[in-house]
Amino acid sequence: MKANDVKFWARLGQIVYFIVCIAYAFFEVQLPNYVPTEFSGKVTEGIYLTIAIVGMIIFSEAIVRLIGCFAELLEERK
Repeated sequence: MKANDVKFWARLGQIVYFIVCIAYAFFEVQLPNYVPTEFSGKVTEGIYLTIAIVGMIIFSEAIVRLIGCFAELLEERK
C-alpha cells in the first residue's frame, strides 16, 4: 500500500469518526432515559465548547498527519 493510499484512508477515518460522534449525539437524545443538560447561557460555556471542538479537530488532524508521516517513512524504507 502506498503512502497516498494510507493518507486517504486515515482522512476518511477522521471524517467517519466525526460523523459517528454526531450520529451518536442525535441517537442519544432519542433514548427514553435521556436527561438534557441545562446550560446557564454564559459566554464562558460557549468559549469552553468552542475550545473543546477546536481541540478535538486539531487532535484528530495531528493523528492523521502522524499516520501519513509514518506511511511515508515506511515507503522510503522499501
